Amino acid sequence: MIVTTQRESVALIDQKTMAARRVATAVVASIDRAIPPGVCEKIV
Repeated sequence: MIVTTQRESVALIDQKTMAARRVATAVVASIDRAIPPGVCEKIV
C-alpha cells in the first residue's frame, strides 16, 4: 500500500513537471513569435 502510494506520488510529480515544461515551452515560443526579428540581438 505504501509503495503503491509512493509510486503514484512520483508519477504525479513527473506529470506535473512535464506539464510545467510544456507550458514554459509554449510561453517561450509565443514570445519568440511576437518579437520581430533582430530585436533580441539589439538587447544583448
